[in-house]
Amino acid sequence: MKQREFSKHPTYPFPIPDFPDDISTNLASFPSSVGKIIDNQANLDLLYFEPYIPKYLEREVFQFLRSELPFYRVQYRIKRYGTESDIRTPRYIYPSLQCKLGDIDLR
Repeated sequence: MKQREFSKHPTYPFPIPDFPDDISTNLASFPSSVGKIIDNQANLDLLYFEPYIPKYLEREVFQFLRSELPFYRVQYRIKRYGTESDIRTPRYIYPSLQCKLGDIDLR
């Protein structure tokens, strides 16, 4: 069995798992569409790709990112100055806590 590899970034405190070989191989040929040139404003020069990742790979990439990145979504309601608000925000899980919570669905 191949040992998992992790990327290390100088501005991020924890290593992030690399994509598995099957995803990495498919990602090497992206983007999957021709880019649309957007340059209709001063100082704007970009390419827009839709989709960037093709449909056949979307779910696999999404599931990998959702399971491997140390974030989860928190949704709650608060009341500020008499007005209720819905809050939807990502939260960071420290890697040691993520191992303990691995079987819990935090969505």
